[in-house]
Amino acid sequence: MDSKLLWEEHILEITGKAQKRLNFLRTLRTLVGFQWGANPRVLLSIYKTLIRSIFDFSAGIYDPGYQKRWAQMEKIQSDSLRMILGMRKSSPIVELQVEAGIAPLVLRLKYLLWEKLVRWMGKRNNPIISTLTALDRGFTLARMPLICRCFREVPVNAEKIEEATVAEK
Repeated sequence: MDSKLLWEEHILEITGKAQKRLNFLRTLRTLVGFQWGANPRVLLSIYKTLIRSIFDFSAGIYDPGYQKRWAQMEKIQSDSLRMILGMRKSSPIVELQVEAGIAPLVLRLKYLLWEKLVRWMGKRNNPIISTLTALDRGFTLARMPLICRCFREVPVNAEKIEEATVAEK
C-alpha cells in the first residue's frame, strides 16, 4: 500500500500476472492451429476465467482517475479480445467489446461493486457500510477508489432495501 493510495505496485503485479496469462492464451490458440484456430467462445470463456478474474478480484481499490495504470488493464483486455476474435490492431476497441459481448473494464467493475454494495446495504448495521461512509468523507473525487465512487452513486438507502426483503418473505 502506498501513501497516495494509488495501488501502483498492486496494479503492476496484477497486470504482469494477466500478461503472462494472455501469453498462455496465445500459446493455447496457436497449439490448436493458426489457420482454423480455437473456437472464439472457448477462448472467451478461458479469458474470463484466467484474465478477467484477476481484475475482478480487487475491483474496489482501483482509482479510474489514475489513467496510466488503468490504461494498462484496458490494454490487456483489448489485446485479449483482439487475439480471441482474430481482429487487426486497427480494429476499434468498442467494436471488439461489442463483438465479444464484453463490457469495458470500468463498467464491469462498477457493476460488480454496485452488486456488492446493494447486498451489504440490505443488512442492518453492516460494518462495511459504516466504514465506507467514513472513507467517503476522507477522499476528494479526484483521488477516490472505485468502491467509494460507486458508494456515492448507489441510489437506494439501506432501510428501503431491508423493508423490501422483509416484505418479500
